[in-house]
Amino acid sequence: MEAVESKVAGLKAGRNGSGGECIKDILYELVHGVTKSDGTIRPFTYLDYRLKTDMSVEQFNKIATGEFGYNKDVKQFVRSNQNLVKYYPQNLLEEKYIIMINGELHEVTKEEKQNALDFIDNMHLPHEAKLYSLVIRATLSGDLVISNKVEEKIKQYAKKTD
Repeated sequence: MEAVESKVAGLKAGRNGSGGECIKDILYELVHGVTKSDGTIRPFTYLDYRLKTDMSVEQFNKIATGEFGYNKDVKQFVRSNQNLVKYYPQNLLEEKYIIMINGELHEVTKEEKQNALDFIDNMHLPHEAKLYSLVIRATLSGDLVISNKVEEKIKQYAKKTD
């Protein structure tokens, strides 16, 4: 691990720590899954990756396969998350979007779409169609809570009490 830490020390730090720690966290969750608050484990997604780092998946691939030898897991993750399609927010809000959530079809509302777009912008995440879809799915399944409404209510409350 010391050799890995010295090699990744020069990398830009992840969103939640140093470059080396970020890569270790990503590799662990990529292989073992993400533990949810209720103790269950769900698969690691591209959204999880982007919330941890802004490193390209190609750069992550070079480091992870070269130093850690996680060829199968890393290569599969990289292959499914390369060359992603960019989106244009104005188009997304008007398009009909129906997804399967917990075994039921759900038509995504304009408000849910806007919340996802705002989350992506607020977190400075790339404007990629796959990421947009993952944010919506994670929100609707309860794996991601977007707190914009809570923040607005706090601001409104603060104004009323002034």
